[in-house]
Amino acid sequence: TAKLVDALKGAGPFTVFAPTDAAFEAALKALGITAEQLLAKSDLAEILKYHVVAGAKVMSTDLKSGKQEVESLQGSKLTVEVADGKVTVNDASVAAADVDTSNGVIHIIDKVLLPPSGLADIVDTAIAAGSFKTLAAALTTAKLVDALKGAGPFTVFAPTNAAFEETLKALGMTAEQLLAKSDLAEILKYHVVAGAKVMSTDLKSGKQE
Repeated sequence: TAKLVDALKGAGPFTVFAPTDAAFEAALKALGITAEQLLAKSDLAEILKYHVVAGAKVMSTDLKSGKQEVESLQGSKLTVEVADGKVTVNDASVAAADVDTSNGVIHIIDKVLLPPSGLADIVDTAIAAGSFKTLAAALTTAKLVDALKGAGPFTVFAPTNAAFEETLKALGMTAEQLLAKSDLAEILKYHVVAGAKVMSTDLKSGKQE
């Protein structure tokens, strides 16, 4: 669909970080879109090129401990880190490394990587951060994704995954029960100020409503 087949059949060499089917399913759920809608995205090619490093066949044995940046085919940098015997690319973990091919190598990863595109919208930023998975799932369930992908501006007070876990524990319920609550949308909207982009530098000392 993104017409990248011919490019990746070229001489290369290429290093490809390939998300699993489960990684794509998780991304679709978090984004609140179908596979068909993903394939129709205008920036699909850019997303896919962000998973490719051209001009190098980087095997796991070529990596050194610590962080290193590599430039993707999309143009943005990827952060590759080797620590405690594990390899991560941005916030994705390498599940299987060094799948050798005639024109490069494939490393299997457990998440879809989203390239930076200037400033991403609130929903994509939350998903890319990795620490707001429960919030992203709740926004999808409450059908608020489209609203927060709108022009805005919005100010969002975003609870982390840990904050949701503490709340669930205090309420004595599961994440599934939270997502099934009839007032979920109202709870989420209580975290959003519409019509204003309030930076921390805009605030004055004392209380304000």
